[in-house]
Amino acid sequence: MEFKRNQVVCDYHGEVVSKQEGERRLETLTGEPSYLFFFKGKGGKPLCIDAQKFPCDCHPDQETYGRRMNHSCSKNSVRPQRVSLKFLDGPRECVLFFALQDIAVSEELLWDYGVRRTSFQGEGWDLSW
Repeated sequence: MEFKRNQVVCDYHGEVVSKQEGERRLETLTGEPSYLFFFKGKGGKPLCIDAQKFPCDCHPDQETYGRRMNHSCSKNSVRPQRVSLKFLDGPRECVLFFALQDIAVSEELLWDYGVRRTSFQGEGWDLSW
């Protein structure tokens, strides 16, 4: 599928929890990739999307792509944006990815995770990249 600039590509799909709960869940991970997306919700409220469980309970027969995209500081093709969507049970905070430019069928989707060597109060210096 091709995407045009500013078109929604996908979401980062998972359970929305508080930042504190996301940090608690992060501490329980040992030797496995982290699919926790920390962001600021409406009014600056710190939140986390936990996409560790795959497939998710609400879409057990569908692939969700947001958690599968790779990181790049310089070759981003998508950017995340927080949105509040209206559902029957009320509004929900979520993160959608928008195309930064036209994206061809075979082009890899990349976004800047925002993690730097100086992230996490200096703990990021141990990152190999």
